[in-house]
Amino acid sequence: MGELRAGGCADVVVVLGAGADRVRDAADLGGAPNRLPSGAAASYAWGTRKEMGMRIAVCYAGQHGSTAGIADRVAAVLRGEGAEVTVAPVQGLGGVEGYDAVVLGSAVHNQRWLPAAESFLARNEAALRHGPTWLFSVGMSQGLPRPLRRMARDAQAKRIEEAHPLFAAARGHTVFSGVMRPEQMPRWIGALFRAVGGRFGDYRDWAEIDAWSSSILRDLEVQREAGPTDR
Repeated sequence: MGELRAGGCADVVVVLGAGADRVRDAADLGGAPNRLPSGAAASYAWGTRKEMGMRIAVCYAGQHGSTAGIADRVAAVLRGEGAEVTVAPVQGLGGVEGYDAVVLGSAVHNQRWLPAAESFLARNEAALRHGPTWLFSVGMSQGLPRPLRRMARDAQAKRIEEAHPLFAAARGHTVFSGVMRPEQMPRWIGALFRAVGGRFGDYRDWAEIDAWSSSILRDLEVQREAGPTDR
């Protein structure tokens, strides 16, 4: 967890973000609406536009279901556009060779991705650099008071992106908010969170997740017109 420093409001926000991110993935609220099966790799050939022939891996690192729910929702949107999707935790996906694109996400603890996600990045860095890759992180900035949200989200994104050079090579990286429950965090963090006006809850914005997922397919269609990229 981040250390509290006498640096003003921004430092308090970063500390709160770190505390929230430690627990934001701890509550399994049933995942995404119309959630797909998760917990093991599962391949799907979906939609009415199967002639696209896109093979996409959606992989994630989480703990208790919130990040998995987001990954499943991303996969469902890609399915609706006719892609063939493999959705799996990072521990259940051996590699990314042979996919047209990869979407990789992780819960954020202490302003970093989970160790399982960072290990997956290291093992597959060459392949991820060679083909189109999108990244998402799951934090808790939306639980903060409105004036602090953008500052907290931007600070978190910067720290995550600075931790690994692959983020600069990815097609995109976004930070979604996840789930935060008071019983899943140290009391002092909960007290500090409440003191600045923070609120607990499920802050996964499904409309935002859907829009981001759809943009991946649009980008891939443009790429396909320009020519293939082999991973």
